[in-house]
Amino acid sequence: MALTEFAQKSLQRDDKVRKTYSGKMDGSYGHLMISEQKLLFVKEEGFIRKNRSVTLNLLFEKVGEIKPTSRYELNIVESDGSKHSFVVDNIPITVVEKSIREMLKR
Repeated sequence: MALTEFAQKSLQRDDKVRKTYSGKMDGSYGHLMISEQKLLFVKEEGFIRKNRSVTLNLLFEKVGEIKPTSRYELNIVESDGSKHSFVVDNIPITVVEKSIREMLKR
């Protein structure tokens, strides 16, 4: 099953994934997916046979703060104070931050 199809199962029927970024969330490799309504992190394990699970399913209304902490790391703080660290290794984190902020404005 394709990554987007897997993520779609965690979204409302009228919601769609708009952007996907590969990296590590709280130390686990996977993909941060930005939909029209939420942030998802799909953890991916395995080399040939991929094992996937959704480890972050956060509605935009529950996002408290988006804060870059370095060139490649972004903290996502939930409105209840829970914090998640997302690290990329191939693009500046400001690209990811901008994508999230654009969707938060909607």
